[in-house]
Amino acid sequence: MVVTNSVSRFVLVAAGVLAVLPACGKDDGNRAGLYAFEGDVGKRVLVISATDDRTVDQGIELATQTLERQGIAYDQFVATRQGEIPENQQMRLQDDSGAPRYSGIVLTNDKVLFENRQGQWGSGLTQEQWSQLEKYEAQNHVKRVALYSYPSQDIGVAPFQQATGAATSLSMSPDAQRALPGVQGLKKLRLENSWRYPAQVVNQEMTRPVLFFDDIEVQQGQKAVAAAMVQMQDGRQQMHFFFSQGRNVEVSKQLAPVWMEWLVPTQYAGEWKSTFEGYDNFAGKMSIVPYAGNFKISANLGNLQVAGPALVVDGKLLGAWSKKNQDVLLAVGQEVTSGSGSGVSGQFMMGAGATEQGVFQIPGLTMRNLQGTHAFTVESQSLGTLQGTVELTEGQHTIDLKFDIEGQTVQGVALRSGKQLVMALSPESNYGLVEYKSQSGAQETVQGRWVHKGHDVIFAQTLTRLQN
Repeated sequence: MVVTNSVSRFVLVAAGVLAVLPACGKDDGNRAGLYAFEGDVGKRVLVISATDDRTVDQGIELATQTLERQGIAYDQFVATRQGEIPENQQMRLQDDSGAPRYSGIVLTNDKVLFENRQGQWGSGLTQEQWSQLEKYEAQNHVKRVALYSYPSQDIGVAPFQQATGAATSLSMSPDAQRALPGVQGLKKLRLENSWRYPAQVVNQEMTRPVLFFDDIEVQQGQKAVAAAMVQMQDGRQQMHFFFSQGRNVEVSKQLAPVWMEWLVPTQYAGEWKSTFEGYDNFAGKMSIVPYAGNFKISANLGNLQVAGPALVVDGKLLGAWSKKNQDVLLAVGQEVTSGSGSGVSGQFMMGAGATEQGVFQIPGLTMRNLQGTHAFTVESQSLGTLQGTVELTEGQHTIDLKFDIEGQTVQGVALRSGKQLVMALSPESNYGLVEYKSQSGAQETVQGRWVHKGHDVIFAQTLTRLQN
């Protein structure tokens, strides 16, 4: 059975909290800018699980929500039905022309295990299907991520000590910091509510550690392995995690963008030429690099040197930047409905170096009614909990905003963009906003528009990739 994903609803909020953000063009020091890039990443992933029951296999929800947040299309292959493997069920790894359908494979557990009607455990994939999958990955250079694996010499590791559910800390290996995009900036991670299988590497030619369990030593100065990258002799590449993951394991959310970016890198990372035409003509260069599973943007825009964080959501690169190392807040939330009502909640990145991450909530805010005053909270490890209110007033072309954050007034302007609300905020009275849409059939060029308070579109920007 194959299930295809649908598009989630997201809201983007970007705010320069207690900071002054730059304008594009003339450097008057009093404007704020938010930049959102939109385009199709051109990737598709196959998620393989033994069951479609997310209460049994919480890795399904982790995999599908991660892909949806990053705008990556996917299909889900469910190996069993009612405790049995259906006869003649096919994964359909190629399309009708024989071309490969998937650029990445995610297994919710490495063996696709299930319990049949007789109470016996086994793989939901037949030996023929395993052979088909391995051949497909080798021939098409398709990577595989297994969200939950048992240490095995087949992947160059062996169990070390017994499995445990005790809480621990995870740390990144030096190899991971060199080889994986997005791990830079990740701090030590706390692992709780997870069953884990400590491992040790027994084949250093094929296997390199990604994560360590800090509380277990294999030998002096060497920790037990929590995740590993594997290079098979036939060229296949895999990443395995030796602990359970899912919606009840908080560290899963922090690690998900890392393995996703390794599995199917987006089109955005690299150097871009930036050209503005219209109200204020100039050209510059922009750099977009992975950071903790997300991105950092730095640019030379005319006479401005700017930097800030960015996220990929629904196939769009959403970014905000500031000059002179001032803080800037980029937050991406999903409209949710619960028993207590509707609202928007999500994650944020903050700081010119994108060093701060956390979550936010705006109860009562919906995309259908962007007016009125709403309370909100922002939470992170170093900031603690910040509270305040936001007032929205709809105008002809824009939505005016007024935030009160712990007694600090922050004003801004927003633009409704389909299912998204894009906002730029600054303590100053002058601010702006940019929305980008990719050209038809082009993945290396993006067009945009600038909206300034009191004006409509006043100039457009084109980004052209300088190098891959």
